[in-house]
Amino acid sequence: MKTTKSHASAICYTAACVIAALSLGATSASAAYASVTVDVSNLEFGQKVAAAPATGVVPVNLHASGNHKLKAATSYSYTITGTCHGTGQLASVVPAGTAISKYIPKATLTRTYANPGGKLPIVVVNRLVSSTQDLGFFTLTLALSMRVKGGVWANGVVYLNVSNFTTNPSLAVDATLQFDPGAKMVITALP
Repeated sequence: MKTTKSHASAICYTAACVIAALSLGATSASAAYASVTVDVSNLEFGQKVAAAPATGVVPVNLHASGNHKLKAATSYSYTITGTCHGTGQLASVVPAGTAISKYIPKATLTRTYANPGGKLPIVVVNRLVSSTQDLGFFTLTLALSMRVKGGVWANGVVYLNVSNFTTNPSLAVDATLQFDPGAKMVITALP
């Protein structure tokens, strides 16, 4: 079969369409979003009694990341929202639906972060926070502290970590805080 100019045009057009479609597919697979959510529903942090033969308590650190990549920008805002409840020894003193702002100061839960170079990675929050909890009998209070760290890795993945959980007085028992369904951190690239 002889190829005419119209056939050649059609072949070139088809090839261009295939290349464009493949390019769009590759772009959407690695697309960066203007806002990314890290769902922390049902995740916990605190301490648990070590399983035998070990003794003492072991930390329960929260490490969560988003499912999408965040675009690089020169400014970001972030918000950590939701409620939590206690488990183990904290179950009776931290009921379901307790605002996380009771344990993590509001100044740590929301902020705008300047990133003048517009490059990743960035850390938008990295704070050691403390709070106290009245245990409801006598004048006994429990001091809780933890490190809250969140940001965006070089590949655009958004993360939230809660670690270094301690209590004072020290508890040699299971004691964790668990985020209730709907708890999250949202980081948004600002224009």
